[in-house]
Amino acid sequence: QLDLDAIARNNINVNYDPMKFAAVMMRTKTPKKSSVLIFKKGIMTISGVDRQEDVEYYIRFYTNAIKKVHPAACVKSFKIINIATSSILRKNNKIINKLNLSELHRKSIEINSNNCWFTTYDPIMFPGLCHTITVNEKENVKIVLFTSGKITIVGLNNVDQINPAYQICAEWIGKLI
Repeated sequence: QLDLDAIARNNINVNYDPMKFAAVMMRTKTPKKSSVLIFKKGIMTISGVDRQEDVEYYIRFYTNAIKKVHPAACVKSFKIINIATSSILRKNNKIINKLNLSELHRKSIEINSNNCWFTTYDPIMFPGLCHTITVNEKENVKIVLFTSGKITIVGLNNVDQINPAYQICAEWIGKLI
């Protein structure tokens, strides 16, 4: 068990209010922005890391912050569980924006009539058209398409899945537009 109060007191760029959330939130601005949630049981959730090569640096950085209070703290293992990517939709080298997501949702359901649960769009709940795909025959990831033409793919857990996910994404969008 970690002493979250002591971790918060002995570090900078820290938010901790146990009445609101049961973890210490710590941020770093150098070399790049990232943040971590540190839970009492010693679990860390790091976000904002741009490159897979930087993951170990940030693990060491945040572990050293914990070691100020718990000198014996160490990381036994880590696992990447969510890689998010984003891009802008283009056609003939021009950015496509002002998409009619209601129409694209209707078309996507027609294309996937057997599996209409793959695509959801409810602008009251969330402003993006969400489409579930399978990458490498086992991992389900989400493609989110916004009216601005921005595409976000979330749920990847390996950088090797990025290109296959974008290929599937391009095929799906190609059928819609």
